[in-house]
Amino acid sequence: MYRFKPLAFVLGLTLISPALAQQGSKSNAAHSIEAALRAGESARALELVESELQRSPKDATLLALKGIALSRLGRDKEALSAYNGALNISPDYLAALEGAAELEYKAGSSRAVPLLNRIVKLRPEDPTSHAMLGVIA
Repeated sequence: MYRFKPLAFVLGLTLISPALAQQGSKSNAAHSIEAALRAGESARALELVESELQRSPKDATLLALKGIALSRLGRDKEALSAYNGALNISPDYLAALEGAAELEYKAGSSRAVPLLNRIVKLRPEDPTSHAMLGVIA
């Protein structure tokens, strides 16, 4: 079986930053949350993102960052909900697509397939998504 490193950990914030930029200019709050995540302070990042979501509950960037923080805290069900919230606002938001696809794949859910297909459509050269789709097939 193909062994992959989870997308959120392989990509870390190296891909998250450009994906967040896809949403427009990031707020200072998003930078602070990213910094907490980079420092391995997932609980602090979650506190920061929850505070910001009080002001901007429909911010796809904040919801994706919440998903990342929750995922790193092992709270996958809640993380998936946050990623799905981001995708409801911005269906092609790569950071949220990757996070949701990773969690669905990890859970053995067939819901990973359409997410992975959307990633491949946006980034046809993505080897991890292709490999994950191959394993599912």
